[in-house]
Amino acid sequence: LAARFAASAHIEVDALQGLIVNGGRWPSPERDEEADRQIFLRARNACLLADSFVAAGFLPVIDDVVVRRAHLDFYRRR
Repeated sequence: LAARFAASAHIEVDALQGLIVNGGRWPSPERDEEADRQIFLRARNACLLADSFVAAGFLPVIDDVVVRRAHLDFYRRR
């Protein structure tokens, strides 16, 4: 999708999760408070990065898998 625009950035949220060296928890269908906390950490950082790209004149495309309704609501509020 990002490749369709003249000035764009692909923000791959899984890559942001990969920055966590130790203690990272991937989302799962079961409730896991730490994994859920990290979902919002990833989303918040993706949005901050997107804001930075917008300020520089790029269209950001956030690539993330939404696993919880609260996660979707977070993105909608942004």
